[in-house]
Amino acid sequence: MMRLFTLLLLNVLSLGACAQQATPAAADASTAMPEQLIVKFRTPVPAPDDAAFVQQLSKDAGVTLHFVRTLATGAQIYSIVGTADAATMTAVIQHLQQRHDIEYVEQDRRVPPAPKL
Repeated sequence: MMRLFTLLLLNVLSLGACAQQATPAAADASTAMPEQLIVKFRTPVPAPDDAAFVQQLSKDAGVTLHFVRTLATGAQIYSIVGTADAATMTAVIQHLQQRHDIEYVEQDRRVPPAPKL
């Protein structure tokens, strides 16, 4: 009986170790998403996907942007064409915050669900 309990305990512990090793891979997958910005304008933009509008926004940001979609809150998501490191992302956000028609701009990030208690 004691041997069975010991084997069961070892199995449970090894399963917990396997689950902990899978966590970093999940974190890498979440960082692999394209670099995107959430941009909320002070007044609704009638055509946030208009080529001329996106071109001017890109010029002000210092990088090439691509319109993705409008959120239910009225904010728009724009992706950065190419790759952007943390310093570039910070600079882009600072450039866009200088526009008077922008209420806020932030990096779009995946937020994992809160653990169940």
